[in-house]
Amino acid sequence: MHGSLDVRLDQVLQADYHHAARILKDLDGAFAAVFWDASNRKLVIVTDAMGLQPLYIFRHQDLLLLATEIKAFPASSKVEIQMDPAGWGAFISLGHHIGRDTQLAGVKRVDPATVMIYDSASGNVTSERYWSWPETQPDLTLERVNTEAMKEAMIQEIRAYTQHSQKGLLLLSGGFDSRITLAMLCQAGLPPDVLILAHQDELWGLDSKLAVRAAKQLQVHYQLVKPSRSYYSTKAYLDYLVMNELTTPSLYLFIAQVSSYLNGGMQVVWDGTPPGYAFVPAFLPPGGFDVFLKESCLTRQDFGWQIASLLFGTARTDDMFEAFSESLKKEISKYPDNESGIAQFEAFHRMRNRTSPNALKVYANFSLPFMLGVSRPFWESAAVVPYSASKNYELYFELFRRYSPPLARIPFLTGGELFCDPSSGMLGLLHTAGYQMAKSRVIQKSRKACRRFLRGSKKYWTES
Repeated sequence: MHGSLDVRLDQVLQADYHHAARILKDLDGAFAAVFWDASNRKLVIVTDAMGLQPLYIFRHQDLLLLATEIKAFPASSKVEIQMDPAGWGAFISLGHHIGRDTQLAGVKRVDPATVMIYDSASGNVTSERYWSWPETQPDLTLERVNTEAMKEAMIQEIRAYTQHSQKGLLLLSGGFDSRITLAMLCQAGLPPDVLILAHQDELWGLDSKLAVRAAKQLQVHYQLVKPSRSYYSTKAYLDYLVMNELTTPSLYLFIAQVSSYLNGGMQVVWDGTPPGYAFVPAFLPPGGFDVFLKESCLTRQDFGWQIASLLFGTARTDDMFEAFSESLKKEISKYPDNESGIAQFEAFHRMRNRTSPNALKVYANFSLPFMLGVSRPFWESAAVVPYSASKNYELYFELFRRYSPPLARIPFLTGGELFCDPSSGMLGLLHTAGYQMAKSRVIQKSRKACRRFLRGSKKYWTES
């Protein structure tokens, strides 16, 4: 974040593993660092503070394997292909892994903010955690939130990224997270090129229309692309599944289409994942994990688990559910049973295992993936904000009003809902009323009837 990365890494290479362990944990962003001290025969492994960069480990007797992709382990011929029941159970119930579990038995994900030292002579491993989630300040009001510190942390991240590239392609949607990235890049004097995908199967492509308005407002160059209706029957989708390693449910989901428009000529891709977990620190009102899991976690009787029984057999599916249930109890016991605990659980599990892999495992095959909101200063300023000061995206609106007012006036579409700046008055009410009308059953049925008449199908996507 400060000074030259090349100089810092040269300092590491001139010293031993003690020095490497101390210096590498000062790095920030999404990274995994591995340093081998040949004279002392010790390996240093360091993960980033939020643990966003995937890094997996397998240990057996005197063997240690590390990789950024799960499929590397069976490819080594050192690891047998066996399903991890808890990993698959989490994927079915939550749509992502939790803790250190993966789909592959014996292969674990290295924890966030970890400095691990492996002694190859003895086989011993020592491990320490170098960063902790800051305490939430429950009495903090929106008016007293230090938004300047958040903005400065994001600007400093952008400046640090310029060591790698001065230019980048921003994946822009109609939501909050990518738009705050656009705002900060323009604040830093680095307006990006923009790629917008038309989300045609929802409300006449409103998502892309709002993104186009935001790009035009800040006068950045943009490209609008319309995915093929048969995308989910193409090789491009299979390539996505291989790169994503089936860590994310993706059939008919918008995010799965993006990678087919990336290529090696795009040096940098900006992705807006982390801010949404920081500026909206809980997806539910206060109520603890019982309320949270009732809304977000499938039970054994739900449809997803019924399908799993048909696919894997009842006995194996029962094993998955039981293993996942035990793993879930273990993981939630690490966090306070309140909104702060839920915020941490979502950041360290859903963000790490469901949303950020699109950039760090998929886009990384084509370009350098850059994200805002991955540094410790950013989280130390954002994670202290309580739900009461950020609910209904109020903290987001405050940021836009202060640092990019023109973008605040354009509505946001996220989670299938439209959000307008509360201070926009009658204009916001008109936008909301028009949106609710467009979502009405009568309008939607009329639209599907027209589509069926014109295209021969009620659905936007052709069946895969």
